[in-house]
Amino acid sequence: MSAAKHKVKSRKDEYIQVLRGCAMASVVLIHCLPRADWVLFLRPFLNFAVAMFLFLSGLLTPPDKCVALSGFYKRRIGKILMPYVFWSCVYLIVARQIDPVAIIKSLCLGTASAQMYYLLVYAQMVLLTPLVYKVLDSKYGWLLWLVTPVTLIIREIAVWRGMGMTAIFSVFFGSWLIYYMLGLRWRAIAKNFNHLWLTVCAMIVALALQTVSAWCWNKSGDFSVAVSQLKVTAMITSLSVIVFSMQIPSLARTKVSQCSLIVLIGDCSYGVYLCHLLILTCICNACELAGVPVAGIGGALLLWVLTLTISTVIVWICRRVLPMSLQRIIGFE
Repeated sequence: MSAAKHKVKSRKDEYIQVLRGCAMASVVLIHCLPRADWVLFLRPFLNFAVAMFLFLSGLLTPPDKCVALSGFYKRRIGKILMPYVFWSCVYLIVARQIDPVAIIKSLCLGTASAQMYYLLVYAQMVLLTPLVYKVLDSKYGWLLWLVTPVTLIIREIAVWRGMGMTAIFSVFFGSWLIYYMLGLRWRAIAKNFNHLWLTVCAMIVALALQTVSAWCWNKSGDFSVAVSQLKVTAMITSLSVIVFSMQIPSLARTKVSQCSLIVLIGDCSYGVYLCHLLILTCICNACELAGVPVAGIGGALLLWVLTLTISTVIVWICRRVLPMSLQRIIGFE
């Protein structure tokens, strides 16, 4: 590879890491926020995070990568399964969970910790990738783009009517499929779609709609749904943010890619995602013992900075001192 081509590839990879870093910082901030009314106005700006992770996963999975299915599955599922089991066990131990039924349920539904569901969602995407490609290339491909909006509409109706088992939607691939497919198809879409300002307008409208939706759900007494990523308005916002991030001019991409801190967070994002809630718990306990208040906006920002910094440093150090075999098990490679 020539020096010029290597430089272009490096910049492209760094921009992807910037997007990962921004998504990771948003995830950590989400988990540092208290249950307060002002959060309703902040969450719409953060709810793109998991959607961005799935989009980037799809973007980095071109059709030729899943031609040899055994190698594709072994590589991707191996990267998910071992860290999932390891960190689920860690969080269950921290929670002092000893009920066998509860443990099995947590492992099956990704509820050992608040962020673990993502690994099960991603595993489903990996398993379905060859099939998704085939369907997208067929005359029925357009039907797949309806799966996520229809699923989210059903979820909101189910929650509104007080039906049980709505938590299953978090781990159901249909709630997230559209973002992964957008990544799979982005190269083709980008050739025919280049409307930056239209995307900006759509993003502003979507943010406004999501804020109104959050206020309405909170008014009805359901704060968790109000701030959830699993709403139709959150889906529209996330799609707008993703498209915007991929359409910003090359000069702007180069500028943000020079922010080494965000790139570092992006490089360590998988490990940070897995461990940050354990770090957050330790920091909250330490603050409580030291009498440091963490309520309110100031407290949330303090927790965010400390959790993101310490988690990133831990992953960065572990990647340099631990053997690769152990890094694979804990997801820090």
